[in-house]
Amino acid sequence: MGATYFQAINMPKEASLLTGGKLLLISIAIFVLAYSIGVNGVWLALPICSAALTLWMIFRLRMLSITSQN
Repeated sequence: MGATYFQAINMPKEASLLTGGKLLLISIAIFVLAYSIGVNGVWLALPICSAALTLWMIFRLRMLSITSQN
């Protein structure tokens, strides 16, 4: 949903980061977390990546609202 919003407001860089970035981030997280904590790391990779990208999206939206108010 966030990628669709960024695409609609003509910010394709942020939209592609949310879609393609998730694939890259999840693949890195799977290997790192699986190596460090085992099988549970594989299961935790998706929620951790989703939370990280959600926090990034909230940060970008706040920065966008701050710059549009000025």
